[in-house]
Amino acid sequence: MKSHLFPHPSAKAKGFTLLELMVAMSVTVILLGMVTFMTGVSMDGYKGSCDKVVAGRQAKEALDAITKDFEAMVARADGSDNMWLYAEVEPNLSTALGGPAGKTITNAARLIFSTKPIDVDVGVGVGVPKKGARSVVCYRLAYRDQISDLDPNVNGAFPSFTLYRHLPPSLVAWEVLGTDFLSNAEYNNSNTFKAENVIAENIYELTVTFLVQRSNG
Repeated sequence: MKSHLFPHPSAKAKGFTLLELMVAMSVTVILLGMVTFMTGVSMDGYKGSCDKVVAGRQAKEALDAITKDFEAMVARADGSDNMWLYAEVEPNLSTALGGPAGKTITNAARLIFSTKPIDVDVGVGVGVPKKGARSVVCYRLAYRDQISDLDPNVNGAFPSFTLYRHLPPSLVAWEVLGTDFLSNAEYNNSNTFKAENVIAENIYELTVTFLVQRSNG
């Protein structure tokens, strides 16, 4: 009686050859690459759409805030040296706050004026302005890291073009009315460029045109 420890040589082994496995793996890699590419394109498109929606919403909020402030603006017209409206070209455009080389802010106005903001409580009590009284608002545009409150030349900063709307403390705002705005430390960079004053980002131009009508010379 004969016993066979191994299959008979004439029997055919069932399975895949190495070449067939390599071909299948190649096809799988190609399919995975195509799926990954299409997913990446879709995600980029989705991210771009979200960024546009966010930018549009922020721009609308900024425009609404500026419109409300200007609608309630009060300016002196008596020739006094004390200003209730101050407008100039942003003085920081030539510094790092103006943006990176080749991508600097094209035009920006620095505005400080008297208004009646609806989002500030200007104090309570006898002899103290109450809510809804006149206050002072400051608009500035700068290239800064508005989340970490850092200048662009600081290590670890991730700056972007940011529009700031600064409402100073109530008593300071009230006392500065009828005086030179720039003589008050409240309107320097350290106070204006704070994270809580951010109203919109990715804005690289702030242009305001005033139409002044005069009579009797």
